Amino acid sequence: MRVFVINLARRPDRLATITQDLKDHGISFERIDAIDAKTNPLIKKFRRSFFKVLLGKRSYGDGPTANYLSNCKIWQKMVDEHIEQALILEDDAKLVSWDKRFLDINIKQFGLDILRLGAVNEPNLLEKLTYLQPEKTILGRKLVTGQIWGNFATIVTLTAAKKFLFHKKYWFPADDYQSFEKCFGIKYAIVSPLVWATSGSESDVELVKKKLSTVQSVLLKIIKPLRRRLLFPAIHSYLRLISSLR
Repeated sequence: MRVFVINLARRPDRLATITQDLKDHGISFERIDAIDAKTNPLIKKFRRSFFKVLLGKRSYGDGPTANYLSNCKIWQKMVDEHIEQALILEDDAKLVSWDKRFLDINIKQFGLDILRLGAVNEPNLLEKLTYLQPEKTILGRKLVTGQIWGNFATIVTLTAAKKFLFHKKYWFPADDYQSFEKCFGIKYAIVSPLVWATSGSESDVELVKKKLSTVQSVLLKIIKPLRRRLLFPAIHSYLRLISSLR
């Protein structure tokens, strides 16, 4: 299986850390130059105006936008090169429980288009999610479904990549994209226990959040749950309709 690591050119520290981690486990990878929220002109095209107004010119939304567009580069590469399946990692991913057989599995044989191997949620929260099929496991790990955040370690099939690209102009954060796959007719699951966790190094998004004013921080706390509970589900329903009419 091809392995891709998304890395910003100005974060060689992260690249060095994940390179060593993957090398220690015998995993070869290809580096994908990440879209930089600070310099790439594409960000202005995709910037959400309401985030810009509420949270400042260098918007909190710029980081998620760049992350999404970076994933798009890999999805497009999969389509162009007809890559049936790939493991996509962000450079803050850290292995916690590796099994080299993950690089040889075909997740379609398990009826899946997406398999998430990492999440930012605490591992024990996985037990509170819904079992996909209790009797089915992948390499001894249970399969669960639910809204679990973190897009830093995911096996993606060509089927999923094509659908995500089809909806590109309706972009929203990649974490959310990959937590509502069922709205696109994509079958997904999360493994429990997790294979990857985050390394703990601060992202651009986290650094921007620290610079927000008190008022902006309060607004963000209000916006995020509304966005996840109301806005995104509405968008997903609309996109699912579009997909069905395609």
